[in-house]
Amino acid sequence: MTYEPLRILLVKRNLKKMEFASMVGITAPTLAKLMQDKPVTLDVLDRVCETLDVELHEVIRRRGKDERGSDHDAKND
Repeated sequence: MTYEPLRILLVKRNLKKMEFASMVGITAPTLAKLMQDKPVTLDVLDRVCETLDVELHEVIRRRGKDERGSDHDAKND
């Protein structure tokens, strides 16, 4: 999964990362996870969507097979 749509949305809305984190009520480590495509809870994603008034598909997308990398393929063999 990638939060690239969220990062694009923040740029479009001219929101700084820490301003966004404060609005949503997330910590700097959770913000870092979002910026690095690391897993976060559904609760966090729900708060992001509610705060930005968007749907989940507007902040996250599934990576294509070519984007996943070899480490993902090795885990699923």
